[in-house]
Amino acid sequence: MDLGSVSLSRLICEKLLDSYVSKLAVLAVGLNSALVACDLVTCKPDPRRSLNLLVCNQPGDQRTVKLVLGGHPDLVDHTLHSTRKTRAENYKAGGIFLVSKMKFCLDVLEELIDPQKVDKIIYVNEYRLSEFDPLSLTTNILKRFNEVLASQQDLLVMALTNDPFKTLAGENFASLMQHLYLRDCQFWPTYREEVKQHLAQNKLQVDSVESS
Repeated sequence: MDLGSVSLSRLICEKLLDSYVSKLAVLAVGLNSALVACDLVTCKPDPRRSLNLLVCNQPGDQRTVKLVLGGHPDLVDHTLHSTRKTRAENYKAGGIFLVSKMKFCLDVLEELIDPQKVDKIIYVNEYRLSEFDPLSLTTNILKRFNEVLASQQDLLVMALTNDPFKTLAGENFASLMQHLYLRDCQFWPTYREEVKQHLAQNKLQVDSVESS
C-alpha cells in the first residue's frame, strides 16, 4: 500500500459523499475498494448513531481494513471467533465493526443490531445478491432494515467493487441496486480524469483490461 493509493481513496470517498445518497461505486481493476471503505466509514460520522458496519468476505479485504484501521479506537473485529453475548454487548456499545456477510446476517436475524443506531453499512466486493440463497442479504438483512431504509434518508448504504466486469455481468448490477436500495452509481475507470491525473502525478500504473 502506498501513499498514492491512500490519497486516491480519499478523493473517491469525498466524491461519493458529495451527496449523502446510498450508492454503488464501481472501481477499476487494481484500485483498492477496501481502502476506500476505510475512509468512508470514518468520514462524516453522525453523532446520533453509533454503529458503522464494514461487511467484508474476502480475506484480503479484511486484512486491508485491519491494517488501515488497526489503531482506530472504535474498530471491533467480528471476523474473529466471538460469542453471541460478546457481539451483542459490542453492538450496544457502538463502534466500527468489521464483519463477514454470514455473521452479519446471523446477527441481524438474532436482532443483535439495532437499525436505529446504524450510521453506515458498507459492503466491500459483494457482487451478487440472490433472493433464492437462504443466506442472501435480501432475505436476511433487508427483512430487518427495509423499513428503516425507506424511512431514514440519512442512513447511508454503500457498495464498493473493484471488478467492473463481474459487477456488470448478468443480473449482478441490477440485483445490487435493487436489493440494497441503492439510488445512484459512480464509475471510477482508469480513464476517468481524476484517476488519470492522480496516477500521472504519483507515477503509478494500474493494470486494467479495456472492454471492446
